[in-house]
Amino acid sequence: MTRSSWERANPHGSSVTASDEWEETSMLVLFILVTFSLFAFGLYLLLVRGEEERQRALHKRLESLLRSETAEAATDEAIHILREEIEGQLSWLQRLALRFRLGNELFRLIEQADVNMRPHQLLLLIFGLAVGVGAFMWIVRGSLLITAVMGVLAGAAPILYLMRMRKRRLNHFLEQLPDALDLMTRALRAGHAFSSALSTVAAEMPDPIAKEFRRTFEEQNLGMSLKVALEHLIERVPLLDLRLCVTAILIQRETGGNLAEILENIATVIRDRFRILGQVRVYTAQGRMTGWIIGVIPFALAFYIYLVSPDYIELLFTHPVGRAMALMALVFEGLGILMIRRIINISV
Repeated sequence: MTRSSWERANPHGSSVTASDEWEETSMLVLFILVTFSLFAFGLYLLLVRGEEERQRALHKRLESLLRSETAEAATDEAIHILREEIEGQLSWLQRLALRFRLGNELFRLIEQADVNMRPHQLLLLIFGLAVGVGAFMWIVRGSLLITAVMGVLAGAAPILYLMRMRKRRLNHFLEQLPDALDLMTRALRAGHAFSSALSTVAAEMPDPIAKEFRRTFEEQNLGMSLKVALEHLIERVPLLDLRLCVTAILIQRETGGNLAEILENIATVIRDRFRILGQVRVYTAQGRMTGWIIGVIPFALAFYIYLVSPDYIELLFTHPVGRAMALMALVFEGLGILMIRRIINISV
């Protein structure tokens, strides 16, 4: 409800009374916003900063222990400290989030995006942005619909950012994969074991592929079977080309064969796919640009009209016929975008 509609809803009251009521409502919303911001900041200090300080203290204890005491006592105490650290990393909010499928999906998204964040911190950020932006829009506009829409968009912003970071990281990993396979091929032909080839990639290649291969190498060194370690790698990096490599490696370990030649052939196939994908992107550039224009212009124009003349576009949200027209426009807009994406999405 805007301020003008507030005054129209009170035709028998004076303008001073309507203005006073509007100011009281705005002050109440502002007070709620400030209170929530202080509460969120305090919760952040309690959960995040306190946990970081605790981890630093544990690491100092572990380092001093390994330097000063005997090997047997240091090992026992180190195991106790590491167990305490792992258990302390799961706060009550994170344990609650991981009980549900959404929490597990958020954890996997954060891991694949390689962002220094945990699921409970992401949930706090989403909730804080949604409530904060929603309260701000309510104070500025006083419209329940605009408040809800902007709150949802603000809450979805961290998820969209993580999805973009994950896509960028996976693409970077895929670009590095042929060179990593060539490096492993040379290591195998030089007589090194497969674990040594993994270690070579972890030491010689840049991130993100070095980080993932290093983790796989460390898991295998800690006693995990190669099959399980490679399956964990596929879960962290869900790429079809990497799955093809892992499948070839596991089959070779069961049946035998020249693994170096297999990896070399896979690297050649991946490079050919990159070359063809580059040509496809050039041929479909116009279609992708058309899709972006069709998708962005209607919403940008509607937002501009709302800022310039809100009464002009208000009927689309208040009148039943206007709502039906807006819904039909969104449906046909979505169908147009899907059709364009279907046309330009060519699998290689």
